Amino acid sequence: MSKDKERKTNKRVHRRVSNPGTCALILFLARTQTICVGKLGAFKFPRGYYIYLGSALNGLVGRIARHLRTAKRPFWHVDYFLHHAHVKEVWAHRGDERLECLWARA
Repeated sequence: MSKDKERKTNKRVHRRVSNPGTCALILFLARTQTICVGKLGAFKFPRGYYIYLGSALNGLVGRIARHLRTAKRPFWHVDYFLHHAHVKEVWAHRGDERLECLWARA
């Protein structure tokens, strides 16, 4: 196989594996709580529903799976909040474009 053909094949495989996209997590916080959000400090969050929006250009399925795991080391700010909130729904869109800002404005 030529190097050009091999590169094209690898790009197609990488795109299929990386499955880029945007997701929204619909979260519910059962009671008002003060939550320490890493180095940002402590914030008071009222009881209620929240939406987390994010893009995962290198792996939408893996990112959603990570957000849904309960045992994980906090990496993103939302990880600190997820320790206290319940994920009620996950909305996702596959594609290369970053849609979280558009969804937030909507």
